[in-house]
Parts: sequence; C-alpha cells; structure tokens
Amino acid sequence: MTPSTSPPPPKTRIDFHIAIMCALPLEADAVEGLFDRRYDSDGHHHGWTRKAPGDPNAYSTGTMDAHNVVLVYMPGMGKSHGAAAAAFCRSSSPNIKLALVVGICGAAPFAPDGREIHLGDVVISSGVVQHDFARRYGEGVLVRKNAPLDNLGRPSLEIRALLAQLVGRWGRKRIRDRLREHLEVVERKLGPESGYPTENVAGWLTEEAHDPDIHIGLVASGDQVMRSEHAQDRLVREEGVIAFEMESAGIWDTFPCLVIKGVADYADVHKNKKWQNYAAATAASCAKAFLEFWE
Repeated sequence: MTPSTSPPPPKTRIDFHIAIMCALPLEADAVEGLFDRRYDSDGHHHGWTRKAPGDPNAYSTGTMDAHNVVLVYMPGMGKSHGAAAAAFCRSSSPNIKLALVVGICGAAPFAPDGREIHLGDVVISSGVVQHDFARRYGEGVLVRKNAPLDNLGRPSLEIRALLAQLVGRWGRKRIRDRLREHLEVVERKLGPESGYPTENVAGWLTEEAHDPDIHIGLVASGDQVMRSEHAQDRLVREEGVIAFEMESAGIWDTFPCLVIKGVADYADVHKNKKWQNYAAATAASCAKAFLEFWE
C-alpha cells in the first residue's frame, strides 16, 4: 500500500477521526516526529483548536497519511489517567472513530505460536485483559474476575477485519515494510534518542533489533507495574497474553481502541529503561503504518 494524499484541513474539531493516546513524553515525541503536517505550528490561526470548556487535556494536531490526527498527552500512566483523557478528548473531538494507544510495554519472551518476541518488536492488541480486576485471596493470591460482564468487549468489527488482513503473510509483510520506512524517518528526526541500545541488555540484544517484527495478540492492562515472572507466567499461560501495559483498560470503553506498543522489557526483575526510546520509535512507526491501511 502506498501513502495517500494528505486530508483536507479540518474546519472544526469534529473533522478529527483518529486519536493517538500517549502516557509518556518520549512516546508522544516519537508520534509527533512522524506527523506529515503539524497544524499547531503551521503559522496559521485555527479557531477549531479551542478545546471544549473544562477539557484539561493537552493536544497536538496534524496529519498522518490520509488522516487528521489528534495526539493526546495523558497526565500520567495508569487506567484512571487513560479513562479521564479519553473522556475529555471525546468532549472536544466527538467524532473520533479510532483511538490508538501508542507507546512502550513489557512482553512475554515468546508468543503463543512459538515466535520469540525481541526487544524493539511491536505488539498490536487483538483484545485487552484487565488483569488487576480481581479478587484477592490468602497469601496475596489474585484471581481475575472472568464473568462475561467483567471482561472488556472485543474490538470493533472493522478493527477485527483489518487485523485478520494484517495477520496474514502478505498483510504482515506490507505493514512491516512500511514500519521500517517510518522508523528510518523518526530515527533521523530524533537522533540517538530513538536508536536501539548498542550494549547488551540482560542478554537479550539480538540482530532482530535492526528489523522489528510485529506480534498480534492479547494485551494485559492494569495499574500495577508488571515485574513478577510468576504473575507474568500465569497470565501468559492462562490467558494467552503476550504483552503488559497500563492505560488501555481505561480507554477501551470510550473509543474503538487498539493498542500498538513497542517492547521495552520483559516485565520481570530485569526491567529497565534502556530500550524505551527505541521501543517508542518502533511503536510510533507501526502506528503510522497501520493508519495507511485504515480507511
């Protein structure tokens, strides 16, 4: 798929149909670095830039491929910040049709199909599991509530159809090719801050860091930072989860939603920040590639 022409400039905020939600400045920096056009800095005054009364969110606006995009800066990590930012975004931009939660995550070392998940790879959600909505029993045991009304809904029909295309051989190849092209752009714009680490990190540095792969699967979301191999293994084994993050469970019920996050660590005791910039860059690049498939 080749990039489309730029969309017409919005006349009001109802002309924005895509929201990208970022919890960390380094995530938003990578996304904004891939805007084809920035409305906030084009030298023109736009009356539609005014937010709805009472909206405390901070935004940047621009274009990605054929889409007008509003970039939402969350005030912090976690479900509550995600939920509040999404609700206020809806009040200012009521026609959002798709929200992408873009940034960094922890991941399982292997996907259910046996493919290794490398640092710097990208995870796209096929669904979200709220792992901390649970009952606590003796000795700190948490059992997730799993009744039908306790679970988050499936992605929309349109999202599921596009994921079915991208999980196939040729769809995966096309989006990976576009990811690589966009990654070169964001690395050039952000410089060394967006590059993969040159030193070995917990024994996981591999040549695949030069060529990020994409994994589509269930993402666990909750307010607790995942640094437990035991808790991680249980979610991977019992739920089929491949990645862990902290915001999407709060956003999921407000917008049709998709998580696109770069793998910065393995959600264990070796968790560190060395891969965060590169993971944010690969996630932003994948988000832009995904929008080239979205109509």
